[in-house]
Amino acid sequence: MSKSTRTEPILVGTKEAARLLGLSSSTLEKWRFFRVTGTPPVVRIGRACRYRLDDLRTWVDQVSNPE
Repeated sequence: MSKSTRTEPILVGTKEAARLLGLSSSTLEKWRFFRVTGTPPVVRIGRACRYRLDDLRTWVDQVSNPE
C-alpha cells in the first residue's frame, strides 16, 4: 500500500454527510429506505452506509445547476 497525502476522508457516514449537505441525517436515511431517485449515491460496506465526498460534491453541483 502506498502512503496517501490526502488529509480528508474518502468516505463519510450519514451524520457527517447530512452535516455537509445541510440536511438532517433522517432525511438521508429516508431517501435510502424509500430508494428515492436523484439522491446522493451510497456505498454499502456490510451493513454500514457511507458516502463518497466526491459523490456529495457532484450531487450538490447537479441539484444546484439543473440542466
